[in-house]
This record gives sequence, structure tokens and C-alpha cells, in this order.
Amino acid sequence: MRWISLLFLTLLAAKAPASQSALTNGQFSGQINGTEIAWLVRGQGPVCMVVTNSWGFTAMGLHRLFSGLEAHFTMIYFDPRGMGRSGPVRAEEDRSMATVRKDLNGLRNHLGLEKTHVLGWSNGAMNAFLYVADYSEHVDKAVFVHGIAGFDEEDLAIMGEKNGSWLVKQAAFMKSLREGLEPDAQKDEKLKNFIIDEWFPQLCANPEQGKLWLRELMGDLPFSWRHMIYQGRDMAHYDARPLLSKIKCPTLVIAGNHDMLPPTGVKRAAHGIPGAVFKNFEHSGHFASIEEKDLFTEVLTSFLNGI
Repeated sequence: MRWISLLFLTLLAAKAPASQSALTNGQFSGQINGTEIAWLVRGQGPVCMVVTNSWGFTAMGLHRLFSGLEAHFTMIYFDPRGMGRSGPVRAEEDRSMATVRKDLNGLRNHLGLEKTHVLGWSNGAMNAFLYVADYSEHVDKAVFVHGIAGFDEEDLAIMGEKNGSWLVKQAAFMKSLREGLEPDAQKDEKLKNFIIDEWFPQLCANPEQGKLWLRELMGDLPFSWRHMIYQGRDMAHYDARPLLSKIKCPTLVIAGNHDMLPPTGVKRAAHGIPGAVFKNFEHSGHFASIEEKDLFTEVLTSFLNGI
């Protein structure tokens, strides 16, 4: 009987490295849902999967944004299709929020993770509302950072009153991308400079300081105008509010007091989730993880560890 036990242990050992090596810190890739998906593992402790942003933000960018958490959690980030080291876009839908959710769940299965923490930021948070509603049984705890569940008329009125001229400028820029005849690489660079030097700094509590942070954080990252344009199509039909009551896991919803997205709108999303905890970062805009990095790390660590 001893040889049977040895054979069993040998087979068990042969299976183990697939998930264990994937959770070792480093860069990895594999076939997920029929395409090559690349992911990045950083940190130690309980696993937290980050919902990538469908507009084309890469795993490396998210790693830099949430590096403060990596002393406490094993953070898993992944590149969306057509970005970073993931496989190319084969159909327009590969850039969609739905594809991001499908690949997130496929990656979780690939890694052999029955339950994990889930974190989403901005567009990733909006997508995370949909993911967690559908897959609550696989989510231990969820954190939604600077994301709204739907576009309420009151929120749109506040945004228009405070940022009307800027929103007009942003819309004109996006129109120029759609209609421009420049090569993709030129449009990608144009988008990158607009995001880093103009758009995202406006979302910070201190725009001038934000520009310095964002240039350091994102200056060497790739951007995709095609992903950004497709996100606009997704947003036109986005509404997670009817699904919020399906989220059954412990939930933390985070807003920034100086964000262009009104904190009242983010808080409204929290009220739709049974038992959700709401936290407003008083000195942050859309980037609490860097604008108030120490407090952000403390709040998330306490919540996810149940302190």
C-alpha cells in the first residue's frame, strides 16, 4: 500500500505548482477564455484580485497605484486584452467591461482560488459592482474605490455645475480622437499626454501636485485610444444600481471629497448594498491610494483583515 500513497503524493505534488507558482511574486501569462492573459503578482498575505480598467490601464499601472497594500496582501493585477503583455484584440467586444469581468473570473479559476478579496478603482470599481453581484459566492470581501453604480440626475447636475467647462473640453478631445486621421500610435500618445497632464490632475484635490504624481506613476505606461473610446460606449448603457442588493459579501465603498464624481453619488451606491461601509477621504480626489496613501492603506488593511 505504501507505493499507492507515494503515487498519490507524487500526483498531488505535480498538480500543486500550477496555482502555487502563479501566486509567487512575478509576471505570468496563460490561456484564459481562449486568449493569452498576462498577470502580475505582488505582495504577501491574503489574496486580493484587482479588477482591471477596461479603458486600457495595465497591470503595472494598477500595481503602482496600490503598492501600499502589498505589504499586507497578495495583490493580483492583469492586463486587459490588447494591452501590456496580454493577447491582441480580435473583436471589438474584447475591449468591453463584460470581457474584463469574464477574464477576471477565468483567471480566478485558473489560479484555483475559490474565494478572494476583490478591489476595483474608478471604471474598475464600476465594473466590480457588476462582477461581485454575479459572483458573490467567490468574493470574500469587496472594495469599491471612486466608482458610482449609475448616473443619477442629481450627480450629473453637480458635476455640470462644478466642472461644466472642463467636461466640454474633455468631450471635444474625445471627439478629436474618434474623428482624427492620425495613426494609432500617435493617437495613443496624444491620449496619454491629455490624461496625465490635463484630465487626471483635474480629478485630484491638488491638481499641480497630482500632475507630478501622475507623470511619475503613468509616464512610461502604454495607453490605447481605442479602449478609451469603447469605454464610452459601455458607459452609455451602464447601470449597476438594480444589482447592488445582490452583493452579499462585506463591502467597503470609498469616495474622495474633491473628486469630480460627487461623494454623494458614491455614498448612494453604498446605501444600495446591504451592510456596506462608506468612507469619504477628506483630502483626496480620484486617487486616494496616492493622495492619502498611508490612511488608505490603513483603512483597507483594517477592513479586509476584519480589525
